[in-house]
Amino acid sequence: SAAILLALIGTGFLGPRDPTANLLSLSVWSLWWVGFVILQAIAGDLWSVVNPWIGPHRAWVCLTGKDRLASYPARLGCLPALALFAAFGWFELVDPAPSDPDRLALAVAAYAALTYAGMVIFGARAWLAHGEPFTIFLALVGRLSVLGLADDGSRRLTIGWPGAALLRGGSMSPTAAALVLLVLATVSFDGLSETFWWLGHIGENPLEHPGRTALIGINSLGLAGLFVVMGSLFALAVAAVQMALQV
Repeated sequence: SAAILLALIGTGFLGPRDPTANLLSLSVWSLWWVGFVILQAIAGDLWSVVNPWIGPHRAWVCLTGKDRLASYPARLGCLPALALFAAFGWFELVDPAPSDPDRLALAVAAYAALTYAGMVIFGARAWLAHGEPFTIFLALVGRLSVLGLADDGSRRLTIGWPGAALLRGGSMSPTAAALVLLVLATVSFDGLSETFWWLGHIGENPLEHPGRTALIGINSLGLAGLFVVMGSLFALAVAAVQMALQV
């Protein structure tokens, strides 16, 4: 999977300039971000098997004998993952040309290098659990599946109710919960930003779309605003449940 990732980055830089003909653009936005997420929800945690950074990090450990260079600061929680997914969401929904092969290849290469560096510095387990947003998000998606592995260490395949594994995951930290809310806000704004309702409310003619460049400012505010709204609703829901339990 690491070799495939490198090949896709190379295709982005050297392949066709048309995003619809470049394998990197098709792989990232269609096969992975849409298709793989659905497959993860159906078949379980496949990402832990195909994660492209696991193999290179194991090679680093074999060469150096060190699984990390420093301890991860526990006080940060999932803040690095939250910041990285915010950048990803902005790039996908607000950036003028997220499907441009050169632009996308540079973004994927930078993200891959940052992720690998985080694993080398803080260790694979710590960084993937706190700093790599897709590992955190896809692990949750995998728990929606009816398929899973036994908790007794036997690696037996089990079948259960859809989403039941979420109940066995324990409580989430505030920063991890914020990451989930940010993912929900991002995928929600993805659809909302294309509607006539949104374009009409920001003063644009839906039949004469001005292009993404002209909407960078307002769409950035819209994405951030939707995250704040979802976070507020979640906080109110938690407060209401706590009050009900006290009564």
